[in-house]
Amino acid sequence: MKNLFAAALALTLASAAKAELPVLDFDQGAVDVKSLVSSLKSEVKQDKTEVKGVQAAYVRATRDCASFVFEPNGPAVSPQVWLQSTEYIQECHPVGNPPHQQCWERPGFTHNERVQVEILNRQPVFPWEKEVVEVCLEGNWLSEYVIEGAYDYRIQERGGYVTLTPGKRIPTSPDPAGLMAGRLTPAGAAFSIAFDDRWTSYYEGEKTAIKATLTEDVPGWFDKVIVEKEIAFPAAASYAVDFNDFVNEFQSRLRADRKYYVKWGFKRLGKVSKQKLVDRGETEHVQYAPALEVAAR
Repeated sequence: MKNLFAAALALTLASAAKAELPVLDFDQGAVDVKSLVSSLKSEVKQDKTEVKGVQAAYVRATRDCASFVFEPNGPAVSPQVWLQSTEYIQECHPVGNPPHQQCWERPGFTHNERVQVEILNRQPVFPWEKEVVEVCLEGNWLSEYVIEGAYDYRIQERGGYVTLTPGKRIPTSPDPAGLMAGRLTPAGAAFSIAFDDRWTSYYEGEKTAIKATLTEDVPGWFDKVIVEKEIAFPAAASYAVDFNDFVNEFQSRLRADRKYYVKWGFKRLGKVSKQKLVDRGETEHVQYAPALEVAAR
């Protein structure tokens, strides 16, 4: 019994120095324990002494990510990858006069997670498409993102095992290498150029629009736009743009002492791909040679 009262006395001594302690007389017989505990609680509540010292708070955790790429004819299950995230704790201590906080960081707990991704009931994708999933670990939280995908996926995760279930088909970006430009060729009063389509069979019944800008290479100055056209073609193995058809729209006449090139891009018009313009840069620079056309006659 005396051990219980000794413990109560120790708790009382842990209160503020100014608090008045209840008098315990063990020689007077039984002590009202309930009354004693109530008195101790009251003394602690009344102690408003500010306690200053090192304060710690969770600050942040590093973020570790891995990308999983599923090729059209590749496996539907990825290899396993380990992710690691370390928590960092900020500790602050009051210093100086007037007092201010001096803070620093120290590493805390490090989380490790083994991650694997599987596409369940995988559906067909076009040859230029791929499915890309990113999984990130931050603290003890895993996050999953579809970076590229041909379907609307339902994502589930359990114990680091991530599954994707394909739903509705959605258009993806067209293959930038799906169209290739041929050589810019002097013809008549201008130039002509042909483009080869690598994926014609997949766009049957749809159209492909080519944006072509005939440009003059001006040495030591800004290049000059001669004419810019966007033409939509039914899907075919190749498409030809003859700038002779637009001579009346030229901003200036072509010069035999200058080189010309075509800035070009394309977009697919239909349901197979997103209708976004794919910038394909420019062709090689070719000198205009009208004399070649005259000599050929």
